[in-house]
Amino acid sequence: MNESTLTQKFKAGGIHFLLSLVVISAYLAIVFLLWYPEPFATLEKVTDAARVVIGVDLVIGPLLTFLLYKKDKPGLRFDLTMVVLLQVSALSWGIHITYSQRPVYVAYAEQLFSVVAASDLQGQKPEDHGLSSSGWGDQKMVFVDLPKSPQEKLDLAMKHPNLYALVDRYRPFKAHLQEVLEGAVDMNDQIKEFPDMQATYEQWLKAHGGNDQPYAFIPIEGRKGLAFIVLDRHNGDMVDIYKG
Repeated sequence: MNESTLTQKFKAGGIHFLLSLVVISAYLAIVFLLWYPEPFATLEKVTDAARVVIGVDLVIGPLLTFLLYKKDKPGLRFDLTMVVLLQVSALSWGIHITYSQRPVYVAYAEQLFSVVAASDLQGQKPEDHGLSSSGWGDQKMVFVDLPKSPQEKLDLAMKHPNLYALVDRYRPFKAHLQEVLEGAVDMNDQIKEFPDMQATYEQWLKAHGGNDQPYAFIPIEGRKGLAFIVLDRHNGDMVDIYKG
């Protein structure tokens, strides 16, 4: 391989890499800023899907171009078209997965918050249209108004295992603040069970006045992780997400 051919390969691979970088950067910006702003990126581990897209589009694609490129090579256009189709397929898969699983609501039911993905909604819309959410950076916290009767609740759970996804029962979160606060956990008990949390919890306390009495720690569960939403007990405002 002469120097001219190698230079051409580097140039072709470099141009391909830069074009891919622009596309992937736009995709990742949408994913992490709109569809999965923290803590959702951590709770849902969206990085798993993102790594696949980055690996194919930003590494394998340009590398294949570098390996295959040779000016005036017969079939070069076909080879490069196949490389681009591979990248488009990977990107399309990534977009489909991350978009369909994007968090739309944070719903409180059964003493914890659950991340509700777009795929969980199945076309349902809340009765209170003020609670509508697109999952484009406007994820809303809601309260799931479940039956008070244990038997009625059991019957409902038998029909709908994911009670947190019963959109027709969504109600304004702060209107049910006292019921939500009943799900608060004692962090001292948590630390006894998980001693590794102590250092990070003490750091959190130090950064928030050294007193946890004004705050309620409510578990929030995603598909791939667990954390705590920290609420102001007085007004229900979300103060922070504590990951432990």
